[in-house]
Amino acid sequence: MDTPHPVCVSAMPQSAMEEAWSAVRERAGVEPRVAFSTTSAEPPAPVRRVYRAPGGDQFREVLEELAVLHERKSLDYGDGVDPLANITQAAEAINVTPLAVCTVRMADKMQRLKSFFRRGEVEFDGIEDTLLDLAAYAVIGLIQHRKS
Repeated sequence: MDTPHPVCVSAMPQSAMEEAWSAVRERAGVEPRVAFSTTSAEPPAPVRRVYRAPGGDQFREVLEELAVLHERKSLDYGDGVDPLANITQAAEAINVTPLAVCTVRMADKMQRLKSFFRRGEVEFDGIEDTLLDLAAYAVIGLIQHRKS
C-alpha cells in the first residue's frame, strides 16, 4: 500500500504553531493550560525544587517536549475547547471510562515496543515517538483518573 506517511507534528514551523494556537485560543476564548513557553530557550522553572538529581535537566527537557507535542496534537485531536475531546468521545462511543481508553492506547504503544524488541525495528513512528506517546497517554490517563 503506497499511502503517504503523515508529516510529523514536530516538523511544523514555530510560527505556524503559534498562529494555530492563537486561532484556537480566539475561538475558545481561553488560554492554553500548559505553562511551558515554546519560544523560550530556558526550561520552565519548577514550582519547588528540593534537590537536583542527576539527569534532572534532561527530565525537564523531555517534559517540555511532551507539553509541546501535546499542544500540537491537540490541534488535530481536540475540538477547539477540550484538548482531550478524542478521549472523551471514544469513551462515550464504547461505553467505557476515559481512563480505560487511555489504557488501551498505552497497550497499543507497548505492543509497538514489543515488536521493536522482537524484530529490531518498527515500520512507522520511531521508538522516540512511541515513548513520547506512551508518556502522554499516561499523563492523560492520570488527568482522567483525577477527574473521576
